[in-house]
Amino acid sequence: MKKILFFLWPILASCATKSEMRSLPSDAGSKGVFKESMEKVRLAAQDSTGELGFKIKEQTSSDLEASYIASQGLSSGGGGRYVRVRVARNGGEVLVYVAVRSKAESREAAQTDELIEKDILKRIGNRLGVK
Repeated sequence: MKKILFFLWPILASCATKSEMRSLPSDAGSKGVFKESMEKVRLAAQDSTGELGFKIKEQTSSDLEASYIASQGLSSGGGGRYVRVRVARNGGEVLVYVAVRSKAESREAAQTDELIEKDILKRIGNRLGVK
């Protein structure tokens, strides 16, 4: 039994958690820049992640910044992902940082996570009418 736990520990330790998502740097993930209002961008982000099956677990908001953490497929066992979306005013622009982390870490999962980040930003742009 000890041998099994010894070999499983690296796998268990590498799983993404809400705590890990909260502690990511504020500029982690893929970045998008939009000219629309922060509220429109925030709603477009929530709709875009919702389209992909992410369900919001926690969110914070202020006049200058909003962020949320959502999960996808975590209740089904081995698979699943977390996303953290941060929307922040920066002068006349709104910056969006999308960070996706898989529950089970692998090179393939990391590549897929990056593709999902970019897809979410593209969906946000489409919802806002950006070409």
